[in-house]
Order: sequence, then C-alpha cells, then structure tokens
Amino acid sequence: MSQLIGSQMFHWWQYYNDRQLSMKENLDEVFNTLCEAGYTAWEDSISSEEEAEHLGLMLKKYGLQLPSVYANSSLHEDDWEISAQSVIQQANWAKSLGATILVTNPNPINWSDPVDKSDAQLRRQGAALSVLTMELAGIGMTLAYHTHAPEMRQAAREFHHMLLSTRDVGMKFCLDFHWLYRGAGDSHVALEDLIDLYGDRIVTTHIRQSHAGVWSESLEEGDLDYAILAKQLSSLGYSGNLIVENAREEGTTIANSMLDAYTVSREFVESTFLG
Repeated sequence: MSQLIGSQMFHWWQYYNDRQLSMKENLDEVFNTLCEAGYTAWEDSISSEEEAEHLGLMLKKYGLQLPSVYANSSLHEDDWEISAQSVIQQANWAKSLGATILVTNPNPINWSDPVDKSDAQLRRQGAALSVLTMELAGIGMTLAYHTHAPEMRQAAREFHHMLLSTRDVGMKFCLDFHWLYRGAGDSHVALEDLIDLYGDRIVTTHIRQSHAGVWSESLEEGDLDYAILAKQLSSLGYSGNLIVENAREEGTTIANSMLDAYTVSREFVESTFLG
C-alpha cells in the first residue's frame, strides 16, 4: 500500500505553547503549512467530542488523513479501568474521523524521578493493555504500544513485559526510533536489536533526529542512521505510516521556519524510506 507521510502534533503543540497560544485553535495555520510542505496525514490527540468535530472539519478542509491518534493512559494501579474507558472513548472519536490505530504510552509513576513499577504493577498494566487491545479490536481499531525512556530502565523490564504479555491478544507496536535509542543509552545497536525482536508488530512510526544527543528541529543526518533503519524496516516488509515527530528541548538549535523544517523533513523521509 502507499505509505502516508504525516506529522505528529507534539512539535506543533510546543511551537504554539511557547507563544502562549492554543495549537487546537490554530489548526488552519498548522494544516496550511503541512499541506504546503507536502504532507498527507496528521496524528493528534482528541479529548472531547467538540475537539473531534472541529478536527474533522479541518481535516476535510485540507484533505489530510488521520491514520492514527495518540492517547495518554495510566494503567498500573487498581483504578486502571477509568483510564481504559477514556482511551476507548477517544478511539471511538478517532474512528469516526477515519483513524484505524490508537497509540498509547502508559504513564510512568513519575516523569522526573526514576521510580520503577513493581512486578505487580507491571502485570496489572500488561493485563490492562490486553483488555484494551481486545476492546479496540471490537470497534475495528488497533492498539499500538509506545514508549518513552523510563520503560527502558532495569533491562527494559517494563518495555519487554508489555510486548510479551500482550503478544497473544494482538497488541501492536508504535516504533518511536529516538525514544528507544535514548532509553537504551543512545545505543544504535540496541535500537536495531529491538526492531529485530518486535518488528513484526510495528504498525506505525514516530521519526525524530538528534545531534550529540539533543533533538533537532528537522530530519537530517544525525545521531540515528536512518538509512540503516529504513533498510531494516524494508527487510521486515513494513509498509505502514511514516510519522514525523520533530521536537525541541534545551539545546535545540532553531534556525528555520516550521514550513522549512517540515519541508526538509518530508524530503528526508521520502529519500530515506521511499527512495
């Protein structure tokens, strides 16, 4: 199938947040820029029916597809069903807009301190993801597990358990190249090995680059050798979405407009993954 090149919303949220503006209220500007930069898809988060309706109008206006959405979740405590029901609601809104994949990254105990989940909490979270996988399948949606760096601590015990404990129910995987790379101590070898281990479950991607460990505003040559990674995905038969998720953090060099940054990034994805 033809692979969609899309943009994740996070970088755009950063851009407007820095200016004390709402990204959701500026989708006209966002989508106009993305269309000019040559994108065909968008990945967002949806928190209300009103947001879903507005997003649907904007997608139709600019001819963009919504193949996937991102939903936060908290699934390691006894009240996990509350969060699970919220994810299911978001999946229903997303499906009405054409999405077939819901990406979720279960929250860590603490985003700033390295507090690890207990074995009991890991088992509970894995069981919750299994329930979500089956519930979403029932409405024609695919659940894709996503990680940040915390899941990679302690021999990646959380990361591996989530994927292994949900294997039989069919949970899939959102391959976020850079978070796996960072979570593994900036190891390209570890990133390649993880793709080999779970490549048959990848249904979507998040693509980001860095220089000397610091995120870059666009996709270009850098710490991650995407030529190697693209060849690896190709050998696995991957034909899913290619979602650009540029971002900035402390130390990121901002030298281009968003239009220029995203045009360069789209050209990089096309030449590297589709060339």
